[in-house]
Amino acid sequence: MTDLPPPAPQSLLPRLIDLVFGQRLPADLPAVAQRAIVADRRASEILVCLIQFGAIAFFGTFYALTPKAFPPSVPFEPVPWALAAYFVFTTLRLWLALRDRLGPVFLSLSILVDITVLMVTIWSFHLQYQQPPSFYLK
Repeated sequence: MTDLPPPAPQSLLPRLIDLVFGQRLPADLPAVAQRAIVADRRASEILVCLIQFGAIAFFGTFYALTPKAFPPSVPFEPVPWALAAYFVFTTLRLWLALRDRLGPVFLSLSILVDITVLMVTIWSFHLQYQQPPSFYLK
């Protein structure tokens, strides 16, 4: 087995950009294939938005049905705010997807928003149920 040298540093940046923003379609693809790939990506993004709306509805219903454990002194409940913000963002994402205006920057922003909403929701459980911070790390 031969040891291959590590990739040259200048090749890492384009690979990282492709990883974050997705690879561009090859220019030598036939127009029919390019249109089919773009249509498939658009349909996938719309499906992702619909799944996100389903998750918002599920977690909103689950949150509404569970007993609240916040003490009366807590003026702010983060879960409803996080779900409402996520609903607004997902609505914007669906609107852009239906108009075929989702670019790689917005899709990368969407990943950050997804992770942020998830982390805020998990973090808020230790506040709501008055658990030590190690509760949300488990």
